[in-house]
Amino acid sequence: MGAEELRTPGPPVARRPLHFVWILDVSGSMRKQGKIGALNDAIRATIPAMRETAAAHADASIFVRAIRFSTEAEWHVAEPTPVERFEWDTDLVARGWTRTEKAIRLTAQALAVESMPARGLPPVLVLVSDGRPNDRALYSRAVDGFLAQPWPSKAVRLAVAVGRDAYLPSLERFIADPEIRPLLVRDAEQLVHALRWASTAVVGSICLPPSSTVSASSPGLIPAPPTFAPPASDGSVW
Repeated sequence: MGAEELRTPGPPVARRPLHFVWILDVSGSMRKQGKIGALNDAIRATIPAMRETAAAHADASIFVRAIRFSTEAEWHVAEPTPVERFEWDTDLVARGWTRTEKAIRLTAQALAVESMPARGLPPVLVLVSDGRPNDRALYSRAVDGFLAQPWPSKAVRLAVAVGRDAYLPSLERFIADPEIRPLLVRDAEQLVHALRWASTAVVGSICLPPSSTVSASSPGLIPAPPTFAPPASDGSVW
């Protein structure tokens, strides 16, 4: 039998896209105790591990982008970028208020039905914040509208609370799943572990074969969160 006869007939199977979005608080309070620098460093530290996760799941294509928000919400990395080419070239800078509702609305625009692939895997959205929304009524309405849309509602929504002042109820409101809790981090090392878990362990669990049907509510979809070592006892604890 010749080499030509051994080939599998038909076109190659298309890889299913998975969109991963960082939603990052850059309000003025993130300047305190070096939190904004630690956030930049933590995201850079996740990139090699994200690439390894992508390489281990050849049936999926992972695209990464990032939103920064304070008084306004803006794209920090606007183009959905294949993780193999994703870089963190420009540091986040902290200033302004915490208008989280604007970040939620910008994320909703990105996940509009007309912008998303029909065969896509559930997006993974990671909200990172050290405070509370300045206007909680506006925030609540923004989240209500967000969760009413098809792709946001099926997304895996995670949250990282940076320091003891982070307002957990607003992060829980974003997650909207009693089985998933915000991760509370108290120093730079814990932040790295939290972001790596969200961007590798969780992403890897969603990158299932094309024949599988998954949603954010699938049993066992979210792996166990990391267990943090006690934070340092010096002034670096948030």
